[in-house]
Amino acid sequence: MKKVIICSVSIGLVLVLGVAALILALIPVNRNSIIEKPNAIYIINDTTWDKSNDISKAYVLQDYRENIEGEKTDVEKIDEIFRLFNTGFGQNALTALFKGELNDRMTSEHRDSSNTGSMTKNTTSTTAFSVFFYYRDTKTMILDDEEFQYNWLFFEVTENDEFSYKVFGVRNHTSTTSDFLTSSSSPITFSYNYNAKANFNGLYDYLLELVDNVY
Repeated sequence: MKKVIICSVSIGLVLVLGVAALILALIPVNRNSIIEKPNAIYIINDTTWDKSNDISKAYVLQDYRENIEGEKTDVEKIDEIFRLFNTGFGQNALTALFKGELNDRMTSEHRDSSNTGSMTKNTTSTTAFSVFFYYRDTKTMILDDEEFQYNWLFFEVTENDEFSYKVFGVRNHTSTTSDFLTSSSSPITFSYNYNAKANFNGLYDYLLELVDNVY
């Protein structure tokens, strides 16, 4: 009788652990809940820089752009980019638990003058993109009870990406868009940024497809 009870308890524990593992494998954690969908997206790499006109060296998508029929032509592409952007964050709870990353969250950072961040525009790269999110309504970063406002957020998307920490620079830039993106190929500097783990492999493939279809 004891053997039957012990066997039943063991089987029960295995089933409970199996169900728990299945549930954890289905629960997403550490997803993006801070960076919002932009109103416009500017994408730069070697192809866009060499083949675009002098007004814009980027492949540009705008949610307010309309064709002659009044249809918003870029909304679906912006939605897909943002969907793939969000998909790149986080992982399932089971993987995060075993890797000790269950409590990882997106963090914000203010760099001092000796540690200013920078991001290249990837104007000569065929295996990386510089992506700029533009917001018509100013966004706010809260850091140590202080607020920083920004209307640009930018990051890199590279080929054969892996799940690793990414830096998302932010700036409150007041000059014209063309000046910001085409005045020179020098890096974009920033003092404020977000940090989070992500894998943008899927996003890279989609950006490559978009650019290749245009140029």
